[in-house]
Amino acid sequence: MLVRSLLIFVLLAVVFAVGGSAAGASTIPPAYVPNQLIVQMASGSTQTDLNAAMTALGATVKRPIALPNTYLVELNPTRGEGVEAAATRARSINGIVKVSPNYQRFRHAIPNDPLWSRLWGCE
Repeated sequence: MLVRSLLIFVLLAVVFAVGGSAAGASTIPPAYVPNQLIVQMASGSTQTDLNAAMTALGATVKRPIALPNTYLVELNPTRGEGVEAAATRARSINGIVKVSPNYQRFRHAIPNDPLWSRLWGCE
């Protein structure tokens, strides 16, 4: 009887583990925004240098970011190139110092502080 109960328990655990992972896999959001990179140009780069780098990358500047010489860049989706491949290629372009995908961040918990809404700067 004990062996039978243990066997049923293990079987149910395996079924729920496999079913749970398959269901969870479809709801996981992508780690980064598709067709976007964050690119930092070398110090002293001009607008001409930026334009040349974007032409070589096949991308357009969406907007500057609050870091020096750093831009949010939109890749041309018709090229069929993934974000990782474009980032690797961008590292070899003259004038580009740093490149990374535009990673998404998600909140995983809500603070349990009852005065959270009164904190300075959380408007």
